[in-house]
Amino acid sequence: MKRYFLFAAILFIFIALSIVGYINLRPAINGIAPLSLSGIKRTEIERGAYLARVGDCVACHSKKGKADFSGGEPRLTPFGKITAGNITPDRQTGIGDWSDQDFINAVKYGRSKAGKFLYPAMPYPNFAQVSNEDILAIKAYLFTLPPVKASLPKNELKFPFNIRFLVIGWNTLFFKKDGFVPDRQQTDEWNRGAYLVEGLGHCGMCHTPKNTFGADKLDKLYQGAVLQGWYAPEITSDSANGVGAWKNEEVVQYLKTGNNAHAFATGPMGAAVSNSLQHVDEKDLQAIATYLKSVPGSGAAGVKKAMAPDSPELQKGALIFSAHCSACHGVQGEGTKNIAPAFLKPSSIDMRNLTNPVMAVLNGNRATATEKHPTAPTMPSFRNTLSDEDIAAVLNYIRNSWGNSAAPIGKDVVFEARKKIRGDG
Repeated sequence: MKRYFLFAAILFIFIALSIVGYINLRPAINGIAPLSLSGIKRTEIERGAYLARVGDCVACHSKKGKADFSGGEPRLTPFGKITAGNITPDRQTGIGDWSDQDFINAVKYGRSKAGKFLYPAMPYPNFAQVSNEDILAIKAYLFTLPPVKASLPKNELKFPFNIRFLVIGWNTLFFKKDGFVPDRQQTDEWNRGAYLVEGLGHCGMCHTPKNTFGADKLDKLYQGAVLQGWYAPEITSDSANGVGAWKNEEVVQYLKTGNNAHAFATGPMGAAVSNSLQHVDEKDLQAIATYLKSVPGSGAAGVKKAMAPDSPELQKGALIFSAHCSACHGVQGEGTKNIAPAFLKPSSIDMRNLTNPVMAVLNGNRATATEKHPTAPTMPSFRNTLSDEDIAAVLNYIRNSWGNSAAPIGKDVVFEARKKIRGDG
């Protein structure tokens, strides 16, 4: 009964906030004539193409086997399935009849041409920081694409999240419409990095933990979060958990190529490198690195070595590592350049969250293919080769060797991961 009243109270508050928010937001939807490409310079279109790459628009708005930007795959969120729309210039199912203001309202303020509120799975809270000039350059580029007629499936959201009107309450609580304000105490490079990371790059969508309503926990900015079955690790200045121990050029290398001496990009991050980051100018990547290495970290204490080197489990893990892992990762965890990551400290292998190492061993992995590294080495799956106990043992060995120090992984963690893979967890 108490839970019912709590739910009813929260729903009432959101409705009240939605009414207030609607009154305040109505003026934002006034449209003007659709964009005419005849007055757009080629350089503006090229700049828009670059900015669309930076924003990785193709990742959400495209579907395998279909034309880019013609609509995405339904994405599973904690609130249900959401599908990103068709943003080709088709006038019936895309954005072909959208004015400049229509486009700005959608991208920066979460309002469709018809005035409907977009769900914040569309990162308009981030894009609100992007200048109108940059937003309209992206529109100019999108309007050069072939129009594609593509109807999309309806969103499948749980109650009460399927009540679109309640998004106004979410906006009232969590959406700040203020544009990007440069910090005059910082360098131009730092400000450029902040503009890209907080705005078009929307890095916090994956790397910042969310509250109950799916909004960023601003006191834990970029401190790591689980998304789509993967852990997006901390990317702050924290030396133990973030990128604080990486040199700036190592951050740039990772973003540009998908790997460096400490980590390989896989899963959603691998896709971000492939679709977006490998195409970003190195000066912009350097600016991103400069900014990230200034963001305060979690300061989470490292784990003291919990397992003695001569413990039976670590000895077992050493044997498994020698038999199955050392050929690529090196006898002493030194790795193979551009083939397999090293496990020498500092390494991402001892991250606090266990999701990525466990899933990598169970599912196997494929590195990201980029222009600089067109060959994408593949790690085999050990799901049918090693038991839960074996996988726990080898990961514990790796995570407590060569300078690493991490909490032990129990075989129950591997068991639960298997259940999720099978779809019965």
